[in-house]
Amino acid sequence: MSRIWHRMAGLALLTLAAAVVLGGCGRKTPDERHAGEPPISVVGVEVKSALTSADVEVPGTVKPVRQAHIAPKIMSKVVRVTVNEGDRVTRGQLLVKLDDSDLRARVSQASAGVDASRAGRAQAETALQMQRVASGAEVEQARAALQMAEANLAKVRQGPRPEQRDQAVQGLAQAQAALSAAQAQLDLVREGARAQQRVQATQSVTQAEQAVEVANQQVIAAEAASRTAEADYNRMKTLADQDVVPGQRLDHATLQFEAARAQFAQARAGHAQAQAGLEQARQQLSMVEEGARTQEVQQAEQGVAQATAAVEQARLQLQMADSGGRHEDVTAAQAQVTQATEALRTAEAAQARNQLREADVATASAGIGQASAGLQAAQVMLGYANITAPFSGIVTARNIDPGSMATPGMPMLTIEDDSSYRLEATIPEGRLAHLHVGTVVDVALDALGAGWPAEIVEITPAADVASHTFIAKAELPQDGQVRSGLFGRMVFSTGERESIRVPNTAIWSEGSLTGLFVIAEGKAELRMVQLGASRDGATEVNSGLEDGETIAADAAGLTDGARVSVSGGDAQ
Repeated sequence: MSRIWHRMAGLALLTLAAAVVLGGCGRKTPDERHAGEPPISVVGVEVKSALTSADVEVPGTVKPVRQAHIAPKIMSKVVRVTVNEGDRVTRGQLLVKLDDSDLRARVSQASAGVDASRAGRAQAETALQMQRVASGAEVEQARAALQMAEANLAKVRQGPRPEQRDQAVQGLAQAQAALSAAQAQLDLVREGARAQQRVQATQSVTQAEQAVEVANQQVIAAEAASRTAEADYNRMKTLADQDVVPGQRLDHATLQFEAARAQFAQARAGHAQAQAGLEQARQQLSMVEEGARTQEVQQAEQGVAQATAAVEQARLQLQMADSGGRHEDVTAAQAQVTQATEALRTAEAAQARNQLREADVATASAGIGQASAGLQAAQVMLGYANITAPFSGIVTARNIDPGSMATPGMPMLTIEDDSSYRLEATIPEGRLAHLHVGTVVDVALDALGAGWPAEIVEITPAADVASHTFIAKAELPQDGQVRSGLFGRMVFSTGERESIRVPNTAIWSEGSLTGLFVIAEGKAELRMVQLGASRDGATEVNSGLEDGETIAADAAGLTDGARVSVSGGDAQ
């Protein structure tokens, strides 16, 4: 009943509107106005109600899939802005350059801190190594001293062995022989040089002079060879620079030149060595001719004195071997063992200092890690001075200029990815049951006069509390004319219902009024109607037309009351 009441109310309104329109045409009736006119041939269409899709149309706005409001992470002065609104940018492109003088200074300071920490660790490692070597050496020396003291104590307690007395006898004999040799050397020095020594010294000088002459000739020959090789090298280098000869020729000449220079240096070194030998031979000859000097005699006398003391020491050793270990010797040896034992304990306890050095190395290593982290943080902060594009797209807004102060969180630029757009439409919660991700809907952009089927790719999971609506997003096809912010419409089906649809060509319109020409008794009667959704060349009639009536398929050239001759047409 409600549906029928709404249709009757719509008919009443449309009839009133038609009366107003037709009343303005004058007082003549349609029959009077068209009297005597020949009938107009029209195609008649009998309308029939049928099941059709119940469509819902909701408004929406075109928005990019990706949009970024570029804001700085640090507060600094803007040095340069490289883009303007409408410019296309690529991912990683520099957009804004901020003043980074302070940040660079921090990086330099942090880098110096890292170098200082590494130097500190190297110093600590060196100190640790030195401490380990020193403590190890002290322990080894203390152990060796203890072993010697213990061996000496054992020897003193045991008394002399036969082999020890034999060793003492041999030691005395060797000391006496050394004394005889020292006395003979003293006598020889006092006596002076002999004739054969002078002859040998003279021959040595002659041989040294000959060696100097040979070395001199070698130097001359090597110098000449070096000059020749240098000239060949210079010539080959010039020809190689002019691409006259291949590079292998120049490489060969270079090797020859370097070898010649090495031979020349070697010859000069040999000459210097021969010269030194000659000087030494001359000094030896001079010493032979001058005779023994006072210091040589003194050295020989000291040698005799040392040999005499060694003989006395050997005699004492032999006496001790014959007499055996005494009580005071055992007591002294025991004291040495005790002292060596304490020294070993002290050396082993000193090894604990190694742990302190190891702790110093660990502390220095931790300092390097801390300094490196500071350097990394400074480098990251320095990177914030160069603001780049997060993705490729187009600049849609620029809110800053060079000289301005950039503030963290305040957008400077807006970039959107213009390769992909979506139509975001507001869906009443009562219609949400008819949409889900993957549903294909019809979208239209009035500004472009274009429409496409599109797929729902996202639906917001929560409704707006105030309006009880959801946001549905439909993927738009790639089109160079699509821009963000355009108004659009989204149409989707909520089921089926009975309705009457008529061809779009049959619709008459004037201003905001729409109507159809109903064929009755050979005349075209203009009837005001209320239209609904239009699709596929036909429009739905919500009220003003009844099922089974015949209308003119084309309203062009018809007026209210015109006489017509009807030919058949398909029902809608």
